[in-house]
Amino acid sequence: MESATKNKKNFQQLSKMVLQTLSVNLLEAEELTEGYCNAAYKLRLADGRTAIIKIAPSSEDNLLQYEKGMMQSEVAAMRLAQTNTEIPVAQVYVANDQCTLCDSPFFIMECLSGESLAKIKSHLDSIVLQKLYFDLGRILKSLHQIHGKHYGLLSGLFCTSDWFSSFFQMMEALLQNAQTQNISLGREPACILAYLQTRKAIFMEVNTPCLIHWDTWDGNLLIQNNDIVGIIDWERALWGDPLMEYNFRSFTWNTNFLRGYGIEHFSEQQKERILWYDIYLNLILYIEAFYRKYPNRQGAQHAYTRFQTIMETMGL
Repeated sequence: MESATKNKKNFQQLSKMVLQTLSVNLLEAEELTEGYCNAAYKLRLADGRTAIIKIAPSSEDNLLQYEKGMMQSEVAAMRLAQTNTEIPVAQVYVANDQCTLCDSPFFIMECLSGESLAKIKSHLDSIVLQKLYFDLGRILKSLHQIHGKHYGLLSGLFCTSDWFSSFFQMMEALLQNAQTQNISLGREPACILAYLQTRKAIFMEVNTPCLIHWDTWDGNLLIQNNDIVGIIDWERALWGDPLMEYNFRSFTWNTNFLRGYGIEHFSEQQKERILWYDIYLNLILYIEAFYRKYPNRQGAQHAYTRFQTIMETMGL
């Protein structure tokens, strides 16, 4: 996936970053192209290890507000999950945000085994898929047992003492991003925020800041021998409502995931919160395409259509 945000490096630059941080020579580097924001490379090191390096964008000009500081968030979230759960998370070898060896933050981590579910899904038996989504439900349930002291992103953005205030700020910042680039949403941002303000009570039901991965789509699940052996891309982690996880989106619902998580039904308040999180995610998927200058915006158009449908459902 090509994106204006990817801060690509050549072999010599990567070699210097590896040698200076890990004190080991780099033998080979292969670009990983599936990501949408950061540059990433698979590294073969002289000490026998295979590692992954992720490099943040060199400029924040093409980033949405919530994306600022994401690399530091990812490292923090991975370490929290690895320390407090049995979730398969890569070990972080080194994290560097001094911007001396590189013009942006980067980190090097263990290369986990397995292939992404998105890549192999069409070849898997339906029984295996049911098991995988059930297992994912259990995994995320365990992640949500990690509680924070406030709501908001792990980067420190939008941190407040109540979930509604945090989510409102997130939505407000995203709509500001759209206005900055003159992106038409077919709805007035002020009207969306005004209506969201009237629904404050349904968000105030959330009383515990839980650690949320927020991006556990099929591409971020590594599978081997019909098991989930790795969960990657923790950069969007936040303290918030568990229902904000990607797998609770109304267009991704999977009954096996819900069984694994332990939810049989949603209250009316929960259903409405799910719709608001649907709105937020679809707006991100649409707006980021303009910022990152995606050559193919078909996915963004699908997100825009879903956003309009939800707005109509809400009578807006």
